[in-house]
Amino acid sequence: MALTGEDLQAIKGLLQTELQPVKDDISVLKEDVSSLKEDVSTLKQETSALREDVSILKEDVSTLKQETGALKEDVSSLKEDVSTLREDVTSLKQETLELNRRIDNLELQTKQTEHVLRNEIRKSEYLILDEVERVHAILDKHKSDTTKHTA
Repeated sequence: MALTGEDLQAIKGLLQTELQPVKDDISVLKEDVSSLKEDVSTLKQETSALREDVSILKEDVSTLKQETGALKEDVSSLKEDVSTLREDVTSLKQETLELNRRIDNLELQTKQTEHVLRNEIRKSEYLILDEVERVHAILDKHKSDTTKHTA
């Protein structure tokens, strides 16, 4: 059996009818593939940007690690300084206590010396008064003896 032109036309129409949804699907798939290509291109750009960001972040982390190391050294140095200052403060407190003890001792010695000096001054005053009274007595005696003076 041979196919006639009419049969071929009918097959052609049938194939076109049957293939149209497949063509439509292929067209949609082509659009989807095009959209996916754009998405992949966008994702590649974003991935490249993210890689740059990650590279920058790695550099920042490296810098922060170095700075953290330097800060740790600074903190260690400051701890040593604080420890030294504490020792100095403790030493100064001890020296202050010793100086206060010496001042208290000097104040006590000063009061004792003042007391001794007052007593010595009183004794000297009494001795002077006694001497003045003795001299007055001699002068009174000499004054009352008219035989010795003729003036």
